[in-house]
Amino acid sequence: MNNLKEKFLQLLHSSDESNVALALQIAAGDPTLQAEVDPYLELASFFPKVTRLPSESAKIRYLLSKEVHLDNQGIEYVPPLIHCLAQVRELYLDENELFMLPTKISQLKKLALLSLHDNELTEIPEVIFEMPWLEYLDISNNPIELEEPPIGLKKMQKLSYFSIWNTSLIMHQETLTAWLPNCTFEI
Repeated sequence: MNNLKEKFLQLLHSSDESNVALALQIAAGDPTLQAEVDPYLELASFFPKVTRLPSESAKIRYLLSKEVHLDNQGIEYVPPLIHCLAQVRELYLDENELFMLPTKISQLKKLALLSLHDNELTEIPEVIFEMPWLEYLDISNNPIELEEPPIGLKKMQKLSYFSIWNTSLIMHQETLTAWLPNCTFEI
């Protein structure tokens, strides 16, 4: 990676909005650097909460923070570009109309907390089982109706908190406790 691109990426990923604004100015004159910015701007345009932020630099800074709240957005799906949020540790997608998650969400290797309560999930999205590093998972108050808990939950050994309130999983608490002995369940 060349020196200019490294410095550009440092500015773009800065927690200081003026640095992000400077990165956007630099990118405007360079198609290669603009290609680094465009996915964030496209992702920002998908979420009403983010589109209301006053500037492109504020939008990018918000999406690149470690804790991202995209709750109560009225969305039915999350775009695959969610994988751009590589630094996010906590992602809140509560109170939407989600019925699935994109497979690319599993690329968020630093994600420790995923909150999906009050959506339209009828099952636990399979992609969650590809994220065994999750420590906190909230799928409460979704219309999940399962006769048996998904075997993929056995992979989730790092879970320390799992909220299953108001789902059919509460009927399987004994099995879940055996599979995830170090986990606290909210039922």
